[in-house]
Amino acid sequence: MRIKQSRGEQMADAIDEADRLFPGKHWLFGKGRIQPDEPLYGFRVFEPGDEDLIVAQAEHDDPIECVMLAVDIGREGRIAKVDTVVAAVRADLLRRSELGIAKYGVTLDRTDLNLRDWLQHAYEEHLDAANYLKRAIMEIDRRADGGADIVMQHTNIAGAENG
Repeated sequence: MRIKQSRGEQMADAIDEADRLFPGKHWLFGKGRIQPDEPLYGFRVFEPGDEDLIVAQAEHDDPIECVMLAVDIGREGRIAKVDTVVAAVRADLLRRSELGIAKYGVTLDRTDLNLRDWLQHAYEEHLDAANYLKRAIMEIDRRADGGADIVMQHTNIAGAENG
């Protein structure tokens, strides 16, 4: 049984992995935002003496995920700015998993549900999502300005065109 690592130990392991994957390279880790919607952390690996010769880089709201994203990018041999939407979804998935484990004491690896049970859970979650989407559409339709720059056409369940 593996003992859960502290956040500091996880960060040290991530940095060690970056050092192992990028021997002789320099790296820079930073925290801060210029714009409110930017990720909080940035990690860049570059050639010694030239910060513009980037080997790998990533941004994320979680410092460990930030370093690991850069490691994954380097491992794949690509240099790219990380899609902040995908990075945010990854962070949300991780938070939801941690919340579920804390709340229910189980992971999705559980074996007490059969395939139909899993599909029923997913179906119910999608019904909730449909309700949230419909509510948002109705709010846009109610606005006096028609949702400002938001242009949305939707079809109700019977197929009649609305708004």
